[in-house]
Amino acid sequence: MTDMPAIDAERAVAELTALATNLGVSDAAFQTILDEVMTRAQASPDWGRPHEVAAEVRRQLLAAATAP
Repeated sequence: MTDMPAIDAERAVAELTALATNLGVSDAAFQTILDEVMTRAQASPDWGRPHEVAAEVRRQLLAAATAP
């Protein structure tokens, strides 16, 4: 994520990818969500700590999975 060690960031992305798969969110939708959240994290100095990024991705994945 923004300032996580590479191994932790890889693990976090793997966990989020698994969550997306389990929720039935497409790879394209997951990538869009991840890109949007990472763009926000990189643009805002006051937002984007690793736990905030992961929580926001989870929130958006759940929203995508439950959207009509």
